[in-house]
Amino acid sequence: KEDDFTARLEAALALKKEREGKEERSGKNHLKKSGKNSDKRDKKKENEEAALAKSKEDAMEAEETEAKEKEEEKPPKIDPKQCLFDKHTSPTIASNLSRMQRKYNFFLPDAEYLIDLEGLIGYCAEKIQLGHVCLYCQKVFRTADSCQKHMIAKRHTKIRYED
Repeated sequence: KEDDFTARLEAALALKKEREGKEERSGKNHLKKSGKNSDKRDKKKENEEAALAKSKEDAMEAEETEAKEKEEEKPPKIDPKQCLFDKHTSPTIASNLSRMQRKYNFFLPDAEYLIDLEGLIGYCAEKIQLGHVCLYCQKVFRTADSCQKHMIAKRHTKIRYED
């Protein structure tokens, strides 16, 4: 049970790291060079490209430094006793669920068939905290905080349930 949780957490962190690591593309590689350009234009263009390459190198160094700082940050702790929509931590999972029901109208559909409450709450927390995904509309956000704010504002504090 705990191994499954750890495996899901590692997979979610790897997916997040992959998503953040994508490089920007200039979008100009597909253009053909025109044979009509004069030498002056070519030299000017080369100088501009060299300056642009230098600025890109500086930007990449800054991004690498920022990425290293982000790596040093610890991933959010997934705790089934913590509310999915704010920072409140309850003493038990049942009291957390009760509080979320009272404050945010959160409910679990077909709860009588639920076997692993802790696992389900943990999974929902992973989706919000690591994936930044709304539980209802599946929209992806830049941060977990913006995801939580969206869910509260749009009243998406529920799990999508389809027959």
